[in-house]
Amino acid sequence: MKLKVSYKKLWHLLIEKNLTRQGLRKLAGVSSSTIAKIAKNENVNTDILLKICEVLSCDFGDIMEAVPLDIDEAPEERAEDELC
Repeated sequence: MKLKVSYKKLWHLLIEKNLTRQGLRKLAGVSSSTIAKIAKNENVNTDILLKICEVLSCDFGDIMEAVPLDIDEAPEERAEDELC
């Protein structure tokens, strides 16, 4: 089984903490391109993830998880579904 990273937990945590993506970007000191990569469920350096965890007072498992990759889906369809 192939796996991919999902940051859905991060988006839910931001909602719980009443924080926007831009607010997170500023607090964590990360670039807008990094936030875009996270929004597309792309790989991000662990140093950046650690900064985000420090700002949110959480652990890696609170902001991301490994989920099965549906090999029947086209990559662009997966990206669209994950942004919803």
